[in-house]
Amino acid sequence: MGLDASAAPTATSAAPTATSTASATAATAAAASVTASTVSTASPAGRSAAPRTPAVHRAVTVLDAVWSDRARTPAALAGTLGLAKSSVADLLGTLESEGLLARAAEGRLQLGGRWAAFADPRGRVDRLLRSCSRFHDLDGHTLSVSGLVGTRSLCLDVRPGQLPLPLTPRPGQYTAAAGSAAAVSLLSALPEAEAARVVADFAAFEGTGASDREAILALRQERRRGTALQLKVGRSFQVACADAEGRLALTAHLPDRLDDPAELRRISRAVLAVVADLPDSGT
Repeated sequence: MGLDASAAPTATSAAPTATSTASATAATAAAASVTASTVSTASPAGRSAAPRTPAVHRAVTVLDAVWSDRARTPAALAGTLGLAKSSVADLLGTLESEGLLARAAEGRLQLGGRWAAFADPRGRVDRLLRSCSRFHDLDGHTLSVSGLVGTRSLCLDVRPGQLPLPLTPRPGQYTAAAGSAAAVSLLSALPEAEAARVVADFAAFEGTGASDREAILALRQERRRGTALQLKVGRSFQVACADAEGRLALTAHLPDRLDDPAELRRISRAVLAVVADLPDSGT
């Protein structure tokens, strides 16, 4: 069973709901989308002056390019920034040493693990993953915790499993809604009007047209906060549930050979139980 990523996802019965909040990781997008106009001043003649802090400006441009997938290699970034490769290498070295950027297995750049600390100062990501060990139906499965940046999920942390997957999630990895049960779950946790606003606000940044925006909103499950949502992506299944605040989503990643209704129900119940057991951010 299961649905293709292009189809509407299915949902399992829900835990109690709570008042929705904006995604905790929206701050990540705000930081990544800072443009030259926010770090520069205007000259008396009305022309934009050079940035007061050019190093900060270049760092923000790099983060913006990596997050939006416009440039994820040193060579591509050198072209984007118009800098010598040696200067780009120095800048990337600093961002990597501070945990703001990291290298994926194939050498491409992605957001670093420090963003998880920015997005989760109360340690809720760690608590979610540690709680999974109490539910034996999740033993051996790869589990991830994600936030929402625009309409994409941002993977904040991963508990690796033992079952092989065609694509293993990694911290700092972001995924479009059509391929992410976490993103769909978090978008579904927002009221309809707020979800539409998020999709519209990030349209220019994500390069989505009107038809793309309609398709993203069509993936939502109305009033489904606290539900386990199943999504088939290629040769794997994802079972995700947003927390009561709509800030984080826990996802179990399964190989497609586990395409069994009873198994998916067990995984869904376990994911729901872990998320329902997470205290709210005020505790």
